[in-house]
Amino acid sequence: MPDTIQFKNGNQIINRYDAIGRKLSTRYYTILIASEVPISALQPGQTCKLAYNMDIIDETGTFYVNNITYDFNGCDPGVYGLKRVDNVEGYGDFSWGTFMAYMYNRKDHLGNIREVWNASNNSTTQHTQYYPSGLPWASNPTDHPESQPYKYNGKEFVEMHGYDTYDYGARGYYPAIGRFTSVDPLAEGKPWVSPYVYCLNNPVRYTDPDGRWEWDKTGNLAAQKGDQSYSLAKFLGTSHKNAMTILNRSGVTANDKGVLNLKAGQTFSKDNLWVGTKSGSGLVVNNTKEATSHYLKGNGEPADVGDQSIRELLSSAKFQEKHTKITTQIVNPDGNFSVDLTDETFHIGRTNVDYKVGGNGNSSSVNYTLFSGDGYWDPDFIDEKAGMQTPDKMGPNLERFGGIPYPYKTRERTFFFKPVEEKK
Repeated sequence: MPDTIQFKNGNQIINRYDAIGRKLSTRYYTILIASEVPISALQPGQTCKLAYNMDIIDETGTFYVNNITYDFNGCDPGVYGLKRVDNVEGYGDFSWGTFMAYMYNRKDHLGNIREVWNASNNSTTQHTQYYPSGLPWASNPTDHPESQPYKYNGKEFVEMHGYDTYDYGARGYYPAIGRFTSVDPLAEGKPWVSPYVYCLNNPVRYTDPDGRWEWDKTGNLAAQKGDQSYSLAKFLGTSHKNAMTILNRSGVTANDKGVLNLKAGQTFSKDNLWVGTKSGSGLVVNNTKEATSHYLKGNGEPADVGDQSIRELLSSAKFQEKHTKITTQIVNPDGNFSVDLTDETFHIGRTNVDYKVGGNGNSSSVNYTLFSGDGYWDPDFIDEKAGMQTPDKMGPNLERFGGIPYPYKTRERTFFFKPVEEKK
């Protein structure tokens, strides 16, 4: 995100953000030649000019507190004037004086603000037309003291000092050339496309209205107004394919035009926030009989253990105990643990699970690598089970029957969850 925007003539725009990237304030610094606007020529009530090294600096700005906007003037440090209060239909405008004017936005199908209607005096105060890239080519405020800055897609258009860039929240967009001015924060998840593109370079099919998914207090996901599959992928920090897997599992589908039947306020159970690889290609051993047959008759080829064994591992008491700890407590970001399934799933035996915890600030995730370093290979299981021999490796031990040991293919499973707060 742009922190300081320096112009050649000395003017500046300085932005400040919180830890998750929300813009808290913008300050505009305008350098004026002292001879052009001498301090002695200022009239009462004019914008304050402060002398620094023979220059005159005009400092103004905007402060953002959720849906409330305040004006800042460098003449009165610490004094902020209430400017507007936004809502889903428009905003309350305080720039007219001591009273609030009720302003309503008329939008088109893309969310572009075409007109602003003043309900206080029943008049249209601003009318805007756009080029396809979003550049305003006709913006006519009528009786409004200043231009309303929210325009294309409902985003703020920063015109100060000729910056002429839309603030999309995650990055800036320069409509004169139809390009974003910074990289996609989730670019690392799409290494096959440029980090500067929008909607995989297909804005006709895809949109990104910057939705705001939220976690409820129980750890379930809740959709907000404007949310869809791409905003879910962004919120979770994962691929669009994984986001659609989660939505489809909960009954969300798309019509023939690609529009999802997703509603604001719709909740998705944390139990459904799993994604992972399906059964790998090649040999699959679905049970102990098949695993033993491949051990005795095969040539040591690696094998996938099948979906049933995956379910048995994930539902085991030991795995669930570790999973609950990882998703509810602060743990080491990397680790492993073992699960003994010898009595329940003989051919799996004692198996290893590696895990890695990550997140993007909005969401946390844990990736499990199942059957890491495991296989059907250890000798003398009967003697080990009877306590006559120390186990030498994980897995069931049947080598005394003359088979060929083979490794199990690993499986990946990822779970998304509400970030764990550190206890103070």
